[in-house]
Amino acid sequence: MSQENVEVARRAIEALNRNRVDAVIDLCDPGVEWIAIPGFLPDAQDFHGRAGVRAWFEKVGEILDDAHWQAEEITDAGDRLYVALKLNASGRASGIPAEMMIFQAWTIRHAKLVRLESYLSREEALEAAGLRE
Repeated sequence: MSQENVEVARRAIEALNRNRVDAVIDLCDPGVEWIAIPGFLPDAQDFHGRAGVRAWFEKVGEILDDAHWQAEEITDAGDRLYVALKLNASGRASGIPAEMMIFQAWTIRHAKLVRLESYLSREEALEAAGLRE
């Protein structure tokens, strides 16, 4: 198990919960690919590079308030990680609290996040992380 990769994930999630977007971006490779959940954001798209990651956070901030991310599971798969996150937030416009699970495959090289793929399905994320065929 690559404890270093797991620590990158833990630091990123901790930074998210402290609203430290710059700290998350610092953990990303300059050419990072941030693959969003289709339909999660109003104009769903994928994001590229550190500027793209910043744009993703701005879009999420437009729709969510008080977001808290909790790692339910982090499983190492070489240069990839499977990450199951519980998101608790409230709608910015409605104020209605919401909770959802997001499943991700992270690719990390040289202690930098180079690709993050998000899914609503655990199985899809496990497959993307190389833990299922």
